Amino acid sequence: MLQTHPLSGSNSVAFINLSRLIFIFSLFNMSVFVNQAVAASFDCTKAATKIEKLICNTPELSQLDDDLWVAYNNNMFDIWGPEEAAYKQQQRNWLKTVRNRCATIDCLAEVYQERLWALNGTKEPLPLFSLRRNHDFGSGVCEAYLNVLNNTPKEALLPCKLPDLTHSNFSAVKFETLHGDELKLMDQKFSAPNPNKPGAITKWKNDWPAHKQDYETGYNVIGAATLDLDSDGQLDKVLNHSRPEYSCQVFEGVSATYRTIIYEERWNNLNKEDHKKLTNTYGYRHLFYIVNNSDVNFIDSSGHLVNYNNSFYIIDHHHLNTKNIKNPNGDKTYVTLSVIKPDFRTKNICNYWYNY
Repeated sequence: MLQTHPLSGSNSVAFINLSRLIFIFSLFNMSVFVNQAVAASFDCTKAATKIEKLICNTPELSQLDDDLWVAYNNNMFDIWGPEEAAYKQQQRNWLKTVRNRCATIDCLAEVYQERLWALNGTKEPLPLFSLRRNHDFGSGVCEAYLNVLNNTPKEALLPCKLPDLTHSNFSAVKFETLHGDELKLMDQKFSAPNPNKPGAITKWKNDWPAHKQDYETGYNVIGAATLDLDSDGQLDKVLNHSRPEYSCQVFEGVSATYRTIIYEERWNNLNKEDHKKLTNTYGYRHLFYIVNNSDVNFIDSSGHLVNYNNSFYIIDHHHLNTKNIKNPNGDKTYVTLSVIKPDFRTKNICNYWYNY
């Protein structure tokens, strides 16, 4: 979808026809991926004014325009109703009475920088992440993981891999890989959760040889750990089903409208060896289950199970697959940290916004 950019002073389009172009290419050949740099946060191919053309043709101004776009949208997530309308009008007034009165690169650079400082509330560069929800009741876990995120290089922030936890109080829970009859039993529980459903067990038996091969090659992995997951003093058996998934990749240059179509279709056209190569780079998607007698129940969150000061949390980086996309719909890239409740459901207690 093409939208008018909120920072543009004309009818420039926020996100160029790149998304539509990629979509067309993907229909014919999913192995062809088009990635084109956008010079500024509006469509430079439709730059109509002298100022817009100057911004597009000057890397420094183009970067400032991108930075201002991010700052503008960061603030939009905290307001709504009349306050949101006033905020948008304030930006339009700035475009008309400040930016558009400039005639030189130096003038534009100065007013952009001043506006950026005003929106960010500081002259210092923003950290990679801001803590937008902190309901940790004094445990310190939210601030502790914020410190981990902000000390991780941008390129190391991946949807399905944890950052380096070496110098923190966090540690990833280690799971022992299942084999033999126990693996077969757990695969049946995952594949045929309702064994009384007509044909469910027969289908699983037919599928098992292929599943077994995937486990033997390491394409899929089921691991188990015994720990007090919900801090009730009782040990729980927890399963981790790790599997490759297309959404563990970092999406590049694709609008929200088409990214799933393109990346999923491209993934489906690859063989399993290629999937494993991508997984080596981007990591596995992890799904967690609790074993209760003969039942296996899904814990309603995916991500990474970690220990922090003898309590367990699930950290979800999955939305970092959009970290390199400036979304014209204003969607935020974020990370969540959740606690496991006694009913083995999760509650999001820490929410981190990606500032770039």
